[in-house]
Amino acid sequence: MKNYIVDKKGEEKFIREVKKCSNGTLTLKFADGKVFKNVTACDENINKIIETQEAQAKEGMMNYKTFVKREHNAGMAMAASGLVTLMAATGATYIPQIHEALSTQNPVLVATGIGAITVLGMIPAYCKLRKNKQTVKEIDKLRYRESNMEDLKAFRNYPNALADVNSKVANWMKKEKDPFSILNIDNYSRADLEQIISNIDVEQAYNFTYKNESPKTK
Repeated sequence: MKNYIVDKKGEEKFIREVKKCSNGTLTLKFADGKVFKNVTACDENINKIIETQEAQAKEGMMNYKTFVKREHNAGMAMAASGLVTLMAATGATYIPQIHEALSTQNPVLVATGIGAITVLGMIPAYCKLRKNKQTVKEIDKLRYRESNMEDLKAFRNYPNALADVNSKVANWMKKEKDPFSILNIDNYSRADLEQIISNIDVEQAYNFTYKNESPKTK
C-alpha cells in the first residue's frame, strides 16, 4: 500500500506492508520506515490490520484530488528541471575557458555529454513524478475495488469470471480465501478487476448453465 498521508503526520502508525512469515508471525512495515517483527498472525491482529488499512484506503480516496494535483505538478516540475538543466549545460559551453576546452572534442561527444547532464538533472523530478503516479494509480484501483466489491466477492459464483485474467493472478485468486481483502491490494491490478467485472457482466447477461451445475438465478 502506498503512503496516503498528505502532511506526514501519523506516518509512524500508517501500515504500508504486511508480510506473512513461515513461523506463523507477521512483519509490518510503517510509512516512517520502521519495521515490527514477530507479530502473531492471529485473527485478532489480522482483523486490526485490515480495519486499519481499510481506513487508510478511505483516507487515500478522500485525498484523491490532492494526489492527482501532485502528479500534475511533478510532471510540470520534471519538464521544467529538464529545460533548466539543458539551458545551463548548453550555456556553460559559451564560457571562454570551457568553450576552448570543448573545441578540441568530437561534437557528437559534446552533444552526448550535454544530453547526459540533462537526464541526470531530471532524475530527482522523475522519481517524484513516478511516486505520485503510482499513488494515483493505486487509489484508482481502490476506488474501482470499492465500487464493485459486491460482484468481486461473488466471483466464485461465475465459472468464467477469471477468463483472460493474468494466469498467475487467476490461479492465486482461486486458491486465496479472500483475494479482495485490503491485505492483498498489491497482488492484482485494476485491469484484472475490470476483466473480472466484464466477465461477470457477460455471465449475468446470458445466464449460462454449466455441466454438473444447476442454472443460476438472477
